[in-house]
Amino acid sequence: MRNKMAVSTYSFSNILYTEKMPTLEDLFRTIHELGIEGVEIVAFNIVDPDVMPRMSGDPDKSPDPVLPDGSAPNQAERPQMKMDPELRKAMRDKMSQAGRVRPASIDRIKDYLKKYGLTVCNMPVDFGDIGNPDETARKSDIEMLKLWIDIAAELGSPSVRFNSGHINYDENGKLDLSICIASYRELAEYGVAKNVAVTMENHGGATEQPEACMEIFQGVNHPNFQLTPDFGNFHLGEDMYRGIDMMFACGKPLCSHMKTYAFSPEYGEGCDSHTDFKRMAEIARRHNFEGWYSIECNGACGRDFANVRKTMELIENYFQR
Repeated sequence: MRNKMAVSTYSFSNILYTEKMPTLEDLFRTIHELGIEGVEIVAFNIVDPDVMPRMSGDPDKSPDPVLPDGSAPNQAERPQMKMDPELRKAMRDKMSQAGRVRPASIDRIKDYLKKYGLTVCNMPVDFGDIGNPDETARKSDIEMLKLWIDIAAELGSPSVRFNSGHINYDENGKLDLSICIASYRELAEYGVAKNVAVTMENHGGATEQPEACMEIFQGVNHPNFQLTPDFGNFHLGEDMYRGIDMMFACGKPLCSHMKTYAFSPEYGEGCDSHTDFKRMAEIARRHNFEGWYSIECNGACGRDFANVRKTMELIENYFQR
């Protein structure tokens, strides 16, 4: 069986709304011209420009190398970026504001999807904090995220991905996942009537730990809740393969992220700077994964979309056998 292939809009974040890709239609047309049938629409790529600032950078940039332990070559030589706490708070407030507004682009996106024959495979949403111990703030964010379930339904997406949010600990210093588990269960139940599954990715916070991903999945215990394994987000060396194996064993994932970083022959056949995709393909096949492979070139598609094309080749060469 051949799995369907999609690409995340995040892969084009370094060129979207620049002279190389000035509009959303250019984005969807490019995906069509690359011969990819699906698109994973990241929420912050489609919010209104006056609500949230855009990413910027070198339009020909490729993702930086990231090694299995999460470090980067010559990391000591790089300036360490530390964000001012007030600036960080302002950014979070901006994100919260953006997430509460239905983007004006939604109707146009529906037209572009039809025009270019594209199917939405998933919608990652990075707004909100479903683990927030402040009950009032958390409930407000959950209501905001229900809006994004509605938007996913409008765009025909079978699923929407929410982050696990704030990391909480009990009085003994043990990880306490009960708040995000209850939040995920409420959102999954809301999604039933919309025919939209709620998913969780290994995407920072508590979900950097494979065991936490399993505990959350088992704790939510809802048929409309699934996991979205990301091959490049467990920066734990050998443990990242164990973690992906554990995630594929949970339920029936609808989508998996083909996260790629830097490419070079020095990394070996079927590998980028971070991951041995031959091993990842073996894990996916062992679990009879039938969902989408969504290409995510870590926010930088490369000159002439080179990194997207190389990731497509990885899927064809190792995952479609």
